[in-house]
Parts: sequence; C-alpha cells; structure tokens
Amino acid sequence: MPELPEVETVKRGLARKIVGKTVADVEIRHPKSFADDAGLIRQVLIEARVVAIARRAKILLIELSTNWTLAVHLKMTGQLVVIQNSAKPDGFVGGHSEKVYEGELPNKHTQVIFTFSDKTKLYFNDLRKFGWLRLFPREIVDQTDQRLTRFLRTSSEVNEHLLGGGCCETRQSLDNQTLESFLESLQLGPEPLSADFTEDYLSKLSQKRSIPIKQLLLEQKGISGIGNIYADEALFRSKIAPRRRANGLKRKEIEELYSAIREVLELGIKHGGTSKNTYRNVEGTKGKMQDHLKVYQRTGKPCIVCATPIERIKTGGRSAHFCPTCQK
Repeated sequence: MPELPEVETVKRGLARKIVGKTVADVEIRHPKSFADDAGLIRQVLIEARVVAIARRAKILLIELSTNWTLAVHLKMTGQLVVIQNSAKPDGFVGGHSEKVYEGELPNKHTQVIFTFSDKTKLYFNDLRKFGWLRLFPREIVDQTDQRLTRFLRTSSEVNEHLLGGGCCETRQSLDNQTLESFLESLQLGPEPLSADFTEDYLSKLSQKRSIPIKQLLLEQKGISGIGNIYADEALFRSKIAPRRRANGLKRKEIEELYSAIREVLELGIKHGGTSKNTYRNVEGTKGKMQDHLKVYQRTGKPCIVCATPIERIKTGGRSAHFCPTCQK
C-alpha cells in the first residue's frame, strides 16, 4: 500500500492535471468502489469544479466547488489515470501500475470514470477492489434541502461500510457526516511532518506502550502515514532494533528516531516515492526513493555501514528489515 510520500506525490501530480477542471459526467462501473447513491453522485459532481487536492494520511481529498469533498483511498491496487486526448494512457498515472491495466481504457478493472468539460478523463482502476471513493459535505447538510436529505442515514452505518465488514455492500444513502467528522472518526494520529508531531508527543506515545517499536510506528492511531518501508528506514537511521519495546527507549533514542522519521519521509517525497513493486507517480514514472533505501528488502545484502548481512524478521505480524549489528 502506498505510504505518506507516495500518496503525497500522487496528490501533487494530480493537482497539476485536474485542478480547475469542471466535471461533465461520471460513470460508476462497479458500485463497490463508489457506493454513494448514484443520484447523489451526479447531483454533487456534475458541473462541479475541482478547486484543490489535499491529503490526510493515505487518503486523497479532492475539494469541489459545490462545498463537497471526494475522498479517495487507493489501498493495495488502486490507480488514477488522467487521459487527455485518447483511449490509450499517455503517461499520467498515479498509484499502482499493474500489468493488467496496460492498453486501452476503460478495461475490466476500471471502476469509475470521470469526464471533464474539456474531454479530459480521470479513470479509477482497481484490480482487487479494495480501494474506495466517497463524497463528504464540508458542512452539515441542510435538513430542509429535500434534494439531499432523502439520502441521509447514520454515520455509524457508513463508517462500517468503509472500514468494517460492510465494505462489499452498495451504499444506498448519505449520512449527515461532514468530512471533518469522518476524519475524526478514523482516530488518526498526527502526521509525522505536521507541527502536532513533536519529540514530546513521540516520547509520551512510546512510554504508554510495551509493544515493539516497529509495531508502534505502524499504528495509524498513533502516527498516521508511516508504513513498512519508512518505519524500517527510520529505525535503521536511529540505530534502534525493530523488536525493542517502545516504552524501553531512552530519551536520546526517541530524539534520534523522531529526526529519522521526518528525514526519511521528506527524502521519500523529494524522490517521488518508492517504486519497489508497482507504484508510479502521476506522470507514470517510477519514484526514486528505492535507490536510497538502506535496509528495506535488502535481506542478505551487506549493511552499508558495517557489512553485516541485513536480516528480515516478523514482528507484530509484519516484516521488518534491519542490521543486527548497527541496530540494538
């Protein structure tokens, strides 16, 4: 799954391609991916102009002139493709570039198609159908607006659809939940490049937990946006073994880990993300962060510092790559 630097890269690239464009049509080819009511989707999106693109953790937020936001999560195999003049992709791809996506669009993995007034098309492709799109009002829906209130239902029902066992059901109606309240309901921790993420915050978070530090870094309720790649790289740079108990870290180690987290994420954004597998930026090219990884997926290769072979272990159900000599 793309991590913070990859989603940030897609966000910036997508903004260059579609901000300022007006939606002329939308086609839902598979309702699991975009499970809002079809009538609501058309009512909110048609003639809406894209005014900005933001991001919260790994969720893309496409802000519309209608005071609504289209949230997009790529998950494991989601992909956004911008095509301006033909049915064949011209290189504007963001997300996973699976082999099965190649060729003319739409294809059997195309879930949603947006057509803009200048004939530009935005395709949402998803091989495994784990990704999703969802509309959120930026303010509570006016209860007197009968065009929208007929779609209302409870927030808990909708969140269960997106986050729990109801993810495969068609969502027939809208909850009266704003974008802000939805993001709050996810209970995401601060982003590691934000002002809310400080050394003191990381220290207090670590002191509360006796789980392995690698596992703590992956918990989105503590810190949002970090995944396997950047957790491994941050721990290597701070010389901390992935199985160390979080509440056993010394203050100096916390300080080094804090700096390392910010360093590797900023480096990941600078180099356009990591393309170890299928990830591509919105120009359709690979990121270059994989050329700067020091431990991730380097099992058996010599450590760049001490030449000890890099090891791979399991901790908290996830893999971890580390140097057994440098990291203690």
